[in-house]
Amino acid sequence: MSKMKLLTGIANNLADSFTSVTNTEYLYEIKYLLKEGKIEIDLLSGKVVPKKLQTENAKKSFGRYRKWFFSEIKKAGIPGDEITGVRISFSFKRMDHKSRCESDVELKEGARVLLKGKTEWSSIEFSGVVRIKTKDREYTSRKVNSSFS
Repeated sequence: MSKMKLLTGIANNLADSFTSVTNTEYLYEIKYLLKEGKIEIDLLSGKVVPKKLQTENAKKSFGRYRKWFFSEIKKAGIPGDEITGVRISFSFKRMDHKSRCESDVELKEGARVLLKGKTEWSSIEFSGVVRIKTKDREYTSRKVNSSFS
C-alpha cells in the first residue's frame, strides 16, 4: 500500500478516535471549559490553542495518541523522522436542548478545581480534520463530525 494511503488512513483513524468515547475525559473538559470555538493541537509538541485547554488531562490524552500514532507509522514501515508535524484541528459548539437538566459539576485537575457549580446538561458537536506532514507533503483526514452529551 502506498505511503499516501497509509498516512491518510492513520489521519482518519486519529480524527475518529479523538472525538470518540476513548477520549471522553478530555472532551468533557472542552465541553465545560469553553462554549464554542476552535481547537488546534500540535500532537508532537503537546501544545494546544486555546491555552485554557492545556491541562493534565490534555497531556495524558496527547501522550496516548502520540504513542499510538508512532506505533501505527512503525507498523506501516514509515520512519518516525519522516514526520514533521501532526496537527488536530477541530471546531466545536455546545448544543442546548429544549428539555434541560441541571447537575452539579466539579471538574478537577489533580487537587486543582477547574470548574465547580451547577451546569446545564448539553451536548457538544465537533467537526474537524487531522493533518500529518512529512518532509515532502501533507496528508489530511476526511472531515469528521461527531457529537456527545
